[in-house]
Amino acid sequence: MAGEINFSGLAKIILKKEFYNRIIFDGYPRTLTQAKNLESLLNKYNQKVSCVLILNVDKKTIIKRILGRQTCSKCGSIFNNHYMPSTDLNHKCGRNYLVIRSDDNEKAIINRFETYAKETLSILDFYKGKNLLHKINGKAEIFDITKEINAIIASLQT
Repeated sequence: MAGEINFSGLAKIILKKEFYNRIIFDGYPRTLTQAKNLESLLNKYNQKVSCVLILNVDKKTIIKRILGRQTCSKCGSIFNNHYMPSTDLNHKCGRNYLVIRSDDNEKAIINRFETYAKETLSILDFYKGKNLLHKINGKAEIFDITKEINAIIASLQT
């Protein structure tokens, strides 16, 4: 099924000593079942989830960010018409290489929100109950968000 994790591949990564308790998941798990399966797999290999980060951003801001997103098909740089537009100073490839993802449209965004509300929100309670959830103001400046995330990660290493 599309979007499902390959557990045998994940187990191979988890078993690598250089990744022991050092794996970052981005956008996974997305359902409570996936969260519980991940926890079971990590427990099997004597590992754990150390923290879960959630960037809190309102729906209006997310829609604006997604609808303004552009990616350079040549260099892979990401820009946004509203927040960080491509210019001659920050992007040498030229505007003709900028593309918009096919699913960056309002209908797809609304569908993502509905899926998130139906399937993903329950994960937050699951990790909050385990005292692992850290909520971050996703509307803050990138520097401030990065600083907060770095502080959370640093606190885990003590």
